[in-house]
Amino acid sequence: MRSIKFLFIALALGLTFSACSDDDSDTNNETQAGNDNKTGDDNKTGDPIYLFGDLTDDIKAKLPLIPVKSIDDLGAYPSDITMYGNYAYVVDSGNNAIHRIHLTDFAVEKNYVDLGQNASPYAAHADAKALYVAAQGLHAVIKYPHDAPKSPVTINDQLVAPTAIYTMNDNLYIADSEYNYDDPSKTGGKIYLHTKNDEKIALTSSSQNPGFIDYCPLNDWLLTINSGVITFGSTTIPPEKSCVDMWDIPSFSTTGENKPLYTFCASNASLGRPIKSSQILYIGDGLRPVIYKIAIADVPKPDAALTEIAISDDSIGLTTPVDLGDQLAVLNFNNDTLTWFDGDKQTKYLLANSKTSAKGPIDAVYDPHRKQLLILNSTTGSVDVLKLNK
Repeated sequence: MRSIKFLFIALALGLTFSACSDDDSDTNNETQAGNDNKTGDDNKTGDPIYLFGDLTDDIKAKLPLIPVKSIDDLGAYPSDITMYGNYAYVVDSGNNAIHRIHLTDFAVEKNYVDLGQNASPYAAHADAKALYVAAQGLHAVIKYPHDAPKSPVTINDQLVAPTAIYTMNDNLYIADSEYNYDDPSKTGGKIYLHTKNDEKIALTSSSQNPGFIDYCPLNDWLLTINSGVITFGSTTIPPEKSCVDMWDIPSFSTTGENKPLYTFCASNASLGRPIKSSQILYIGDGLRPVIYKIAIADVPKPDAALTEIAISDDSIGLTTPVDLGDQLAVLNFNNDTLTWFDGDKQTKYLLANSKTSAKGPIDAVYDPHRKQLLILNSTTGSVDVLKLNK
């Protein structure tokens, strides 16, 4: 994530690289490396298990996820992965390209989409009709029809720094962080709705830097996550405000002002990627080793609030929750870990160790038909494929 890409994540990545080189890291890595082949009752020290170690069949049988394949050479600091049907799409920010992975045999179509020099693609979204790409260098969202990927259509080229895209019922939603590189304090935030009737509605987010969009079908709500602006220096200052906005889609007006139906904020946080699991909304954090949750049914209640869940044994943030159907897991970019939740119990697994390079797991998609989890590693430019073992 370089060049003019979304600065919050770029700076967060820079912070995590230095954090991974602390004096304590060598000691931790030596401990972790000694437990590459341990799991469950075999793990007497309680240290995390390295999922990609030389594991016996007995050990593999106890794991929640079984490594299937690592797909390398997916570019320089890929920033996003999305999936639809039989394909996953990787956003290769450094090389201005989108690579397509076949989910049946993991064959890779390199440069499936070539956006051109300085396009700086940041995020993507796929649906039945097309692949949509947020290109920050072009200040635009571009549509690539599946039946004509070499004939792109520019949807909106008046954006500042588009960070997320979502489609639903032929409507297109775009998050524009409006990041101000000269003065981050002036950063704003807009959500644009392009309707199927060619209307465009602009929504102003409740706080700065909207970076993620999701949809709640139970209530027909649009969910937008505003990460806020982090101040980096001798000390890291969290955003003044970081919130999730919930918008009532049926009430959107093309003429009047649109405001969120509900807004929930977290203190000392920079809210990240959201996922929905069993009617619960989970949200990651770009600064601390925590995630947040709120039951969708509780949202209208007067005392509703985001509940913070600490990720055990982690000291640094940039967490990404992962939805595996009725199962929750959390990635930690800084520690190269996956934390598996079994009710309130947390079990941590290593995605890299002292014998490997740091991977930097930044995002993931779950293929429910094949029960496969694809983890995007930004540092190594790779995707790890793991199969659900249950």
